[in-house]
Amino acid sequence: MRNLNQLTCGLMALALLPLVGCERGLGGGAYTESQVTLVISSTEAGSTDAPSADSGAPAAVAGFGTVKGKVVIDGAAPSLPMLLAKGQATKDPVCSINGVPNESVVADAGGGLANVFVYLKKAPAGVEVPAAPTDKIVFDQKGCIFIPHTFIARVGQTINITNSDPVAHNVHTFSNTKSLNSAIQGNDTKGTDLVYDKSETLPIKTVCDFHAWMDSYHLVVDHPWAGLTGPDGSFEIQGVPAGKMEFVVWHEKTGYVERSLKIDVVPDQTVEVPVKVPAAKLAGK
Repeated sequence: MRNLNQLTCGLMALALLPLVGCERGLGGGAYTESQVTLVISSTEAGSTDAPSADSGAPAAVAGFGTVKGKVVIDGAAPSLPMLLAKGQATKDPVCSINGVPNESVVADAGGGLANVFVYLKKAPAGVEVPAAPTDKIVFDQKGCIFIPHTFIARVGQTINITNSDPVAHNVHTFSNTKSLNSAIQGNDTKGTDLVYDKSETLPIKTVCDFHAWMDSYHLVVDHPWAGLTGPDGSFEIQGVPAGKMEFVVWHEKTGYVERSLKIDVVPDQTVEVPVKVPAAKLAGK
């Protein structure tokens, strides 16, 4: 019986060895003790301060800040010829009354680059997103030019496509979620409405199938933290959630200027971000 008890105790001791996390070398080497740390979240500890992961409540943020900056051309801005010269013969003479400029590169004397999209890659998880604006965006065609050349729309916001020209245009968008391919008759001030129900990762190109030189770009986002550079290349995005945020910088000639621009947004402060675009990437048609 004594031998049986000794055998039982020995087996129990062996069974307990993994629980204390001990390791011994087979040749009687060094002894090490594994360290195990148990982390208990505030919700597990019974706290009611933080919302549960599936509660649907917005996550608390440290505050909001402003991101501003300027996109400039590194080098001399290219000189691009007119897409349609003033008075040039064309099937629709109204298109050449004033000529059609090449708006793919619009820069000021200081090298500031206009029409650059700067936007948060995605809204931070759980952060409450303000509702989309209720006012319509008017997307017109005048002098056989899309006006504006670039714009930003929110998911659910109405884009009203009108035509101030006396000739018809065929508006054709190249969206991954909701494309439009529709003729807009001349002098149509009522227009056609376009509403997106999903965001896009990149700006959407729009062309006119009747006039090959016409194009435009618009971005559809599901949050308000996006902006376009103005005539001097400057931009400002207000009310950005504080923390380390990831932005995209995109231009129609270069594509990505910055695929992942990381910015540390500080509550109640303005972070200034300079961005440069090599002139060589803007050359050509």
